[in-house]
Amino acid sequence: MATGLDIRKLVVFLACLAGLCSVPSLAAELAKASKFDLVFLVGVEEAELKPGVQVFVEPILFTDGKEFVFVYDYCRREYERTHKKRAKLPVKYIGLRGLADHEMRAEDLVAIRHFCAYESFRLKGENYDTVSSLGTRLRLGDITFTDEGERSRYIMPPQMPQSGQALITGVEGPNLQIAGRERFWGPKHYFLTSRNAELLGRLMPVQNVAEATARQFVARALAYICDPGRVVIWPCRQPEPEGSVKSDRQRPSSSESNSATELTDPKVGQILLADMDGDGLLDAAVGLRATDPRRSKATRKEEKNTASWSVTVFLLGNGTSRHSAGYSLIQQVPDQFHYYMPLAYLKLGDCNYVVTNAEETEKNLFLLAQPEETKTCTNKLTYKEPPAGAR
Repeated sequence: MATGLDIRKLVVFLACLAGLCSVPSLAAELAKASKFDLVFLVGVEEAELKPGVQVFVEPILFTDGKEFVFVYDYCRREYERTHKKRAKLPVKYIGLRGLADHEMRAEDLVAIRHFCAYESFRLKGENYDTVSSLGTRLRLGDITFTDEGERSRYIMPPQMPQSGQALITGVEGPNLQIAGRERFWGPKHYFLTSRNAELLGRLMPVQNVAEATARQFVARALAYICDPGRVVIWPCRQPEPEGSVKSDRQRPSSSESNSATELTDPKVGQILLADMDGDGLLDAAVGLRATDPRRSKATRKEEKNTASWSVTVFLLGNGTSRHSAGYSLIQQVPDQFHYYMPLAYLKLGDCNYVVTNAEETEKNLFLLAQPEETKTCTNKLTYKEPPAGAR
Protein backbone atom coordinates (compact mmCIF):
# COMPACT_ATOMS: atom_id res chain seq x y z
CA MET A 1 0.00 0.00 0.00
CA ALA A 2 1.36 3.45 -0.91
CA THR A 3 2.26 5.78 1.92
CA GLY A 4 1.03 9.36 2.23
CA LEU A 5 4.34 10.58 0.85
CA ASP A 6 4.05 8.29 -2.17
CA ILE A 7 0.51 9.51 -2.87
CA ARG A 8 1.66 13.15 -2.82
CA LYS A 9 4.39 12.31 -5.30
CA LEU A 10 1.86 10.57 -7.55
CA VAL A 11 -0.54 13.52 -7.43
CA VAL A 12 2.24 15.94 -8.36
CA PHE A 13 3.41 13.64 -11.15
CA LEU A 14 -0.10 13.28 -12.63
CA ALA A 15 -0.64 17.02 -12.41
CA CYS A 16 2.55 17.56 -14.36
CA LEU A 17 1.43 15.11 -17.02
CA ALA A 18 -1.77 17.13 -17.36
CA GLY A 19 0.28 20.27 -17.93
CA LEU A 20 -0.68 21.84 -14.59
CA CYS A 21 2.87 22.18 -13.34
CA SER A 22 6.41 22.45 -14.62
CA VAL A 23 9.14 19.84 -14.48
CA PRO A 24 11.23 21.97 -12.07
CA SER A 25 8.33 22.01 -9.59
CA LEU A 26 8.20 18.21 -9.62
CA ALA A 27 11.92 18.05 -8.94
CA ALA A 28 11.52 20.55 -6.10
CA GLU A 29 8.69 18.52 -4.54
CA LEU A 30 10.65 15.28 -4.70
CA ALA A 31 13.78 16.93 -3.32
CA LYS A 32 11.80 18.45 -0.45
CA ALA A 33 10.28 15.09 0.42
CA SER A 34 13.60 13.25 0.59
CA LYS A 35 15.73 15.59 2.74
CA PHE A 36 17.94 13.92 5.35
CA ASP A 37 18.92 15.90 8.47
CA LEU A 38 22.21 15.55 10.31
CA VAL A 39 21.85 14.30 13.90
CA PHE A 40 24.60 14.64 16.55
CA LEU A 41 25.25 12.83 19.82
CA VAL A 42 26.06 15.12 22.77
CA GLY A 43 27.81 13.84 25.90
CA VAL A 44 28.31 15.55 29.28
CA GLU A 45 30.81 14.27 31.84
CA GLU A 46 29.74 16.25 34.89
CA ALA A 47 26.91 14.83 36.99
CA GLU A 48 25.33 18.26 37.39
CA LEU A 49 24.03 19.95 34.26
CA LYS A 50 24.57 23.71 34.41
CA PRO A 51 25.77 26.63 32.27
CA GLY A 52 29.52 26.65 31.68
CA VAL A 53 29.90 22.86 31.65
CA GLN A 54 31.65 21.47 28.54
CA VAL A 55 30.05 18.87 26.26
CA PHE A 56 31.31 16.86 23.31
CA VAL A 57 29.34 16.85 20.05
CA GLU A 58 29.68 13.97 17.58
CA PRO A 59 27.87 13.72 14.20
CA ILE A 60 26.43 10.20 14.05
CA LEU A 61 23.79 9.86 11.31
CA PHE A 62 21.59 11.42 8.64
CA THR A 63 17.90 10.56 8.68
CA ASP A 64 14.51 11.56 7.28
CA GLY A 65 12.81 9.81 10.18
CA LYS A 66 12.45 6.51 8.32
CA GLU A 67 15.76 5.70 6.68
CA PHE A 68 19.18 6.62 8.01
CA VAL A 69 22.81 6.70 6.92
CA PHE A 70 25.70 6.59 9.41
CA VAL A 71 28.05 9.57 9.20
CA TYR A 72 31.18 7.39 9.36
CA ASP A 73 29.90 5.27 6.47
CA TYR A 74 29.09 8.41 4.49
CA CYS A 75 32.61 9.79 4.99
CA ARG A 76 34.20 6.58 3.76
CA ARG A 77 31.91 6.52 0.72
CA GLU A 78 32.98 10.06 -0.10
CA TYR A 79 36.62 9.07 0.33
CA GLU A 80 36.10 6.11 -1.99
CA ARG A 81 34.38 8.34 -4.55
CA THR A 82 37.20 10.88 -4.62
CA HIS A 83 40.01 8.29 -4.51
CA LYS A 84 38.70 5.80 -7.04
CA LYS A 85 42.11 4.58 -8.16
CA ARG A 86 43.39 3.69 -4.70
CA ALA A 87 40.35 3.07 -2.52
CA LYS A 88 37.92 0.17 -2.58
CA LEU A 89 36.38 -0.30 0.84
CA PRO A 90 34.32 -3.25 2.13
CA VAL A 91 30.55 -2.74 2.37
CA LYS A 92 30.66 -3.19 6.15
CA TYR A 93 32.61 0.09 6.37
CA ILE A 94 30.56 2.16 3.88
CA GLY A 95 27.01 0.86 4.36
CA LEU A 96 24.47 -0.23 1.76
CA ARG A 97 23.08 3.24 1.07
CA GLY A 98 24.79 6.49 0.23
CA LEU A 99 23.49 10.07 0.16
CA ALA A 100 23.45 12.46 -2.77
CA ASP A 101 24.03 16.17 -2.19
CA HIS A 102 20.44 17.07 -3.08
CA GLU A 103 19.16 14.77 -0.30
CA MET A 104 20.89 16.84 2.40
CA ARG A 105 20.35 20.27 3.91
CA ALA A 106 22.82 22.84 2.59
CA GLU A 107 24.09 23.69 6.09
CA ASP A 108 24.58 20.02 6.96
CA LEU A 109 26.38 19.36 3.69
CA VAL A 110 28.93 22.11 4.38
CA ALA A 111 29.53 20.85 7.93
CA ILE A 112 29.93 17.19 7.01
CA ARG A 113 32.34 17.94 4.19
CA HIS A 114 34.61 19.69 6.68
CA PHE A 115 34.23 16.82 9.15
CA CYS A 116 35.00 14.09 6.62
CA ALA A 117 38.03 16.03 5.35
CA TYR A 118 39.47 16.37 8.88
CA GLU A 119 39.18 20.16 8.78
CA SER A 120 38.49 22.72 11.50
CA PHE A 121 35.06 24.35 11.45
CA ARG A 122 32.47 25.93 13.74
CA LEU A 123 28.71 25.58 14.12
CA LYS A 124 26.27 27.95 15.84
CA GLY A 125 24.96 25.95 18.78
CA GLU A 126 21.99 28.27 19.14
CA ASN A 127 20.65 26.91 15.85
CA TYR A 128 20.37 23.38 17.27
CA ASP A 129 17.73 21.72 19.44
CA THR A 130 19.34 19.46 22.07
CA VAL A 131 17.22 17.03 24.12
CA SER A 132 17.50 13.79 26.13
CA SER A 133 15.00 10.93 26.41
CA LEU A 134 14.17 12.26 29.90
CA GLY A 135 13.04 15.61 28.47
CA THR A 136 16.04 17.70 29.56
CA ARG A 137 16.95 20.37 27.00
CA LEU A 138 20.28 22.12 26.62
CA ARG A 139 21.21 25.38 24.96
CA LEU A 140 24.70 25.27 23.52
CA GLY A 141 27.27 27.89 22.61
CA ASP A 142 29.39 27.64 19.46
CA ILE A 143 30.40 24.06 18.58
CA THR A 144 34.06 23.92 17.55
CA PHE A 145 35.73 21.11 15.61
CA THR A 146 39.49 21.15 15.13
CA ASP A 147 41.94 19.28 12.92
CA GLU A 148 44.18 18.53 15.89
CA GLY A 149 45.17 14.98 16.75
CA GLU A 150 47.44 12.32 15.32
CA ARG A 151 46.51 10.06 12.44
CA SER A 152 47.54 6.43 12.55
CA ARG A 153 49.10 4.80 9.53
CA TYR A 154 47.61 1.49 10.67
CA ILE A 155 43.97 2.61 10.45
CA MET A 156 42.08 2.66 7.17
CA PRO A 157 41.35 6.19 5.90
CA PRO A 158 39.57 8.45 6.11
CA GLN A 159 40.18 9.08 9.79
CA MET A 160 37.55 11.31 11.34
CA PRO A 161 38.61 14.14 13.67
CA GLN A 162 37.89 14.35 17.37
CA SER A 163 34.41 15.26 18.52
CA GLY A 164 33.43 18.91 18.60
CA GLN A 165 33.35 20.85 21.87
CA ALA A 166 30.81 23.35 23.20
CA LEU A 167 29.72 24.93 26.46
CA ILE A 168 26.24 24.68 27.95
CA THR A 169 24.59 28.11 28.02
CA GLY A 170 21.27 27.00 29.49
CA VAL A 171 19.34 24.01 30.87
CA GLU A 172 15.57 23.56 30.62
CA GLY A 173 13.12 20.90 31.73
CA PRO A 174 13.61 18.08 34.26
CA ASN A 175 17.12 17.39 35.54
CA LEU A 176 16.91 14.08 37.37
CA GLN A 177 19.54 13.47 40.05
CA ILE A 178 20.33 9.77 40.31
CA ALA A 179 22.57 8.49 43.10
CA GLY A 180 25.84 7.06 41.82
CA ARG A 181 26.34 9.31 38.81
CA GLU A 182 28.81 11.52 40.64
CA ARG A 183 31.01 8.46 41.21
CA PHE A 184 30.79 7.23 37.61
CA TRP A 185 33.78 8.29 35.51
CA GLY A 186 33.16 9.42 31.97
CA PRO A 187 30.00 10.93 30.43
CA LYS A 188 26.94 10.74 32.64
CA HIS A 189 24.37 12.34 30.33
CA TYR A 190 23.74 11.92 26.61
CA PHE A 191 21.57 13.98 24.27
CA LEU A 192 20.68 14.14 20.60
CA THR A 193 20.87 17.43 18.73
CA SER A 194 19.78 18.59 15.28
CA ARG A 195 18.65 21.71 13.45
CA ASN A 196 15.29 20.01 12.84
CA ALA A 197 13.44 20.10 16.17
CA GLU A 198 10.30 18.50 14.72
CA LEU A 199 12.29 15.53 13.40
CA LEU A 200 14.09 15.18 16.72
CA GLY A 201 10.74 14.95 18.51
CA ARG A 202 9.73 12.04 16.27
CA LEU A 203 13.08 10.29 16.62
CA MET A 204 13.12 10.42 20.40
CA PRO A 205 9.67 10.70 22.03
CA VAL A 206 10.13 12.25 25.48
CA GLN A 207 8.64 10.54 28.52
CA ASN A 208 7.44 12.77 31.35
CA VAL A 209 8.35 10.76 34.44
CA ALA A 210 8.99 11.52 38.08
CA GLU A 211 12.45 11.17 39.58
CA ALA A 212 11.10 8.44 41.85
CA THR A 213 10.18 6.37 38.77
CA ALA A 214 13.71 6.63 37.40
CA ARG A 215 15.12 5.60 40.79
CA GLN A 216 12.87 2.54 40.82
CA PHE A 217 14.30 1.43 37.49
CA VAL A 218 17.86 1.98 38.78
CA ALA A 219 17.14 -0.15 41.87
CA ARG A 220 15.68 -2.84 39.65
CA ALA A 221 18.77 -2.79 37.42
CA LEU A 222 21.13 -3.10 40.39
CA ALA A 223 19.14 -6.03 41.76
CA TYR A 224 19.27 -7.69 38.33
CA ILE A 225 23.07 -7.57 37.94
CA CYS A 226 23.56 -8.78 41.53
CA ASP A 227 21.34 -11.81 41.02
CA PRO A 228 23.60 -14.86 41.67
CA GLY A 229 21.84 -16.81 38.94
CA ARG A 230 22.77 -14.27 36.28
CA VAL A 231 26.46 -13.77 37.16
CA VAL A 232 26.67 -10.42 35.38
CA ILE A 233 29.19 -8.73 37.68
CA TRP A 234 31.24 -10.44 40.37
CA PRO A 235 31.68 -9.92 43.23
CA CYS A 236 28.64 -7.63 43.19
CA ARG A 237 28.36 -5.08 45.96
CA GLN A 238 25.38 -2.76 45.59
CA PRO A 239 25.78 0.90 46.60
CA GLU A 240 24.35 1.54 50.06
CA PRO A 241 21.02 3.46 50.08
CA GLU A 242 21.37 7.13 50.95
CA GLY A 243 21.36 7.70 54.71
CA SER A 244 22.05 4.08 55.58
CA VAL A 245 24.85 2.82 57.81
CA LYS A 246 27.86 1.49 55.88
CA SER A 247 27.67 -2.28 55.70
CA ASP A 248 30.22 -4.95 54.79
CA ARG A 249 27.52 -7.32 53.67
CA GLN A 250 28.04 -8.55 50.15
CA ARG A 251 25.73 -10.61 48.04
CA PRO A 252 27.66 -13.71 46.93
CA SER A 253 28.02 -14.73 43.31
CA SER A 254 28.13 -18.30 42.07
CA SER A 255 31.37 -17.53 40.21
CA GLU A 256 33.03 -15.39 42.89
CA SER A 257 35.41 -18.08 44.11
CA ASN A 258 36.72 -18.64 40.59
CA SER A 259 37.26 -14.97 39.77
CA ALA A 260 40.55 -13.14 40.18
CA THR A 261 38.93 -9.74 39.59
CA GLU A 262 37.93 -7.21 42.20
CA LEU A 263 35.00 -5.61 40.38
CA THR A 264 32.75 -4.03 42.97
CA ASP A 265 30.18 -1.32 43.60
CA PRO A 266 28.59 -0.74 40.16
CA LYS A 267 28.22 2.93 39.20
CA VAL A 268 25.09 4.34 37.57
CA GLY A 269 25.53 5.73 34.07
CA GLN A 270 23.02 6.71 31.41
CA ILE A 271 19.30 6.06 31.87
CA LEU A 272 16.88 5.89 28.93
CA LEU A 273 13.11 5.82 29.48
CA ALA A 274 10.76 4.98 26.61
CA ASP A 275 8.15 2.51 25.44
CA MET A 276 10.70 0.35 23.64
CA ASP A 277 8.47 -2.62 22.85
CA GLY A 278 5.30 -0.75 21.89
CA ASP A 279 2.99 -2.22 24.55
CA GLY A 280 2.09 1.13 26.10
CA LEU A 281 4.19 0.54 29.24
CA LEU A 282 7.28 2.50 30.24
CA ASP A 283 10.56 0.62 29.73
CA ALA A 284 14.11 1.52 30.71
CA ALA A 285 17.69 0.94 29.62
CA VAL A 286 20.11 1.55 32.49
CA GLY A 287 23.87 1.67 32.04
CA LEU A 288 26.08 0.44 34.87
CA ARG A 289 29.83 -0.05 35.15
CA ALA A 290 32.23 -1.56 37.65
CA THR A 291 35.98 -1.06 37.49
CA ASP A 292 39.05 -2.85 38.82
CA PRO A 293 42.22 -0.70 38.94
CA ARG A 294 44.93 -3.27 38.21
CA ARG A 295 47.66 -3.34 40.84
CA SER A 296 51.14 -4.79 40.59
CA LYS A 297 51.43 -7.99 42.62
CA ALA A 298 54.91 -6.95 43.71
CA THR A 299 54.36 -3.29 44.67
CA ARG A 300 50.54 -3.21 44.97
CA LYS A 301 50.64 0.10 43.11
CA GLU A 302 48.08 0.83 40.42
CA GLU A 303 49.18 -0.06 36.92
CA LYS A 304 48.34 1.86 33.76
CA ASN A 305 45.68 -0.63 32.69
CA THR A 306 42.21 -0.62 34.16
CA ALA A 307 39.73 -3.45 33.84
CA SER A 308 36.08 -2.55 33.42
CA TRP A 309 32.80 -4.36 33.11
CA SER A 310 30.02 -2.44 31.41
CA VAL A 311 26.39 -3.50 31.50
CA THR A 312 23.24 -2.18 29.88
CA VAL A 313 20.22 -3.65 31.61
CA PHE A 314 16.95 -3.57 29.63
CA LEU A 315 13.95 -3.46 31.96
CA LEU A 316 10.56 -3.84 30.29
CA GLY A 317 7.34 -2.60 31.80
CA ASN A 318 5.88 -6.11 31.70
CA GLY A 319 8.44 -7.25 34.27
CA THR A 320 10.90 -9.05 32.00
CA SER A 321 14.57 -8.08 31.93
CA ARG A 322 17.74 -8.81 29.97
CA HIS A 323 21.19 -7.35 29.55
CA SER A 324 24.08 -6.69 27.19
CA ALA A 325 27.49 -6.75 28.86
CA GLY A 326 31.16 -6.70 28.04
CA TYR A 327 34.53 -6.89 29.77
CA SER A 328 37.45 -4.81 28.59
CA LEU A 329 40.99 -3.84 29.54
CA ILE A 330 41.59 -0.19 28.70
CA GLN A 331 44.81 1.82 28.69
CA GLN A 332 43.23 5.00 29.99
CA VAL A 333 39.86 6.36 30.97
CA PRO A 334 38.01 7.11 27.70
CA ASP A 335 36.41 10.55 27.55
CA GLN A 336 33.67 9.76 25.08
CA PHE A 337 31.81 6.57 24.14
CA HIS A 338 31.67 3.67 26.56
CA TYR A 339 31.45 -0.04 25.87
CA TYR A 340 27.94 -1.44 26.09
CA MET A 341 26.49 1.74 27.54
CA PRO A 342 23.10 3.08 26.36
CA LEU A 343 23.70 6.40 24.62
CA ALA A 344 20.31 7.32 23.14
CA TYR A 345 16.90 5.94 22.18
CA LEU A 346 15.81 6.23 18.53
CA LYS A 347 12.52 5.53 16.80
CA LEU A 348 13.25 5.12 13.08
CA GLY A 349 10.20 4.27 11.01
CA ASP A 350 8.66 1.14 12.48
CA CYS A 351 11.84 0.17 14.33
CA ASN A 352 12.98 1.10 17.83
CA TYR A 353 16.69 1.22 18.66
CA VAL A 354 18.93 1.82 21.64
CA VAL A 355 22.16 3.42 20.48
CA THR A 356 25.05 1.76 22.28
CA ASN A 357 28.49 0.58 21.23
CA ALA A 358 30.29 -2.71 20.98
CA GLU A 359 33.78 -3.75 22.01
CA GLU A 360 35.71 -3.80 18.72
CA THR A 361 36.96 -0.24 19.11
CA GLU A 362 36.34 2.60 21.50
CA LYS A 363 34.57 4.74 18.93
CA ASN A 364 31.89 2.85 17.10
CA LEU A 365 28.11 2.86 17.25
CA PHE A 366 25.86 -0.16 17.61
CA LEU A 367 22.11 0.28 17.14
CA LEU A 368 20.44 -2.51 19.10
CA ALA A 369 16.90 -3.29 17.86
CA GLN A 370 14.21 -3.25 20.54
CA PRO A 371 12.77 -5.33 22.05
CA GLU A 372 14.67 -7.81 19.83
CA GLU A 373 16.16 -8.07 16.37
CA THR A 374 13.82 -9.10 13.54
CA LYS A 375 14.09 -9.45 9.75
CA THR A 376 12.74 -5.94 9.25
CA CYS A 377 14.41 -4.34 12.27
CA THR A 378 18.00 -5.57 12.36
CA ASN A 379 20.90 -4.44 14.53
CA LYS A 380 23.16 -1.86 12.86
CA LEU A 381 26.89 -1.30 13.36
CA THR A 382 29.23 1.44 12.15
CA TYR A 383 32.90 2.13 12.87
CA LYS A 384 34.47 5.52 13.38
CA GLU A 385 37.85 3.84 13.41
CA PRO A 386 37.84 0.33 11.90
CA PRO A 387 40.13 -2.20 13.62
CA ALA A 388 43.80 -1.63 12.77
CA GLY A 389 44.75 -3.21 9.46
CA ALA A 390 41.12 -3.72 8.39
CA ARG A 391 40.61 -3.84 4.65
